[in-house]
Amino acid sequence: MSPMKQSKKRILKTIVATALIGSPVFAGDLQVARMIAQGDLEAAGKHPRVQSDSSWKRIVRDVAKAYQRAEFLEASPGKTWRGCAENEVVLAYVQRGDKKVYMCPLAMSKESDFISQVLLHEATHVSGNYDECSTSEVEFSLRALAGRRPFKNGYADRCGLSGRFDFQGGSSTDWGVDSILGSPSDTDWSTGSARSGGNQSGGKPSDW
Repeated sequence: MSPMKQSKKRILKTIVATALIGSPVFAGDLQVARMIAQGDLEAAGKHPRVQSDSSWKRIVRDVAKAYQRAEFLEASPGKTWRGCAENEVVLAYVQRGDKKVYMCPLAMSKESDFISQVLLHEATHVSGNYDECSTSEVEFSLRALAGRRPFKNGYADRCGLSGRFDFQGGSSTDWGVDSILGSPSDTDWSTGSARSGGNQSGGKPSDW
């Protein structure tokens, strides 16, 4: 079997495994993560909550469009991007107004499902939202709309989002979308620093 066919077969098996048991069978595969994130965006866009709310419909549409034009870049083996080296807890970052998303080694060391959520976060930045709290709200909501618990990132507590979402590892069994989603945060998506704060993992927060 050719390497290309083997790769496609490996990806297909991972997607099937993810759908059946909720967790990928191997870690750090950007292509698989992209497929998972694409599936979440499609599922979120079809959710009745989105279809009936013009604000959320616009947000999901804008993030989906940004996701398609974004370029997710992984550093060469043994190397890293400067923004990743500057802060050890940053998972990925994007320059304001750019479509290039720099994936840090920390993110790529995680399972593909986790990486897929990082992609949703960064695609939200590419759509024009550079506020980390608002972006995290969208990131978590997209997962919830797709029927899946989000992973908790480094902004959840400081942004007051922890009480609104049942994250991976949580004990709640009642996490219906209508009880989670309110109106999107009133945030000016055109504002923000020259570079987004960087999607942060759990652990010690950083000051950008």
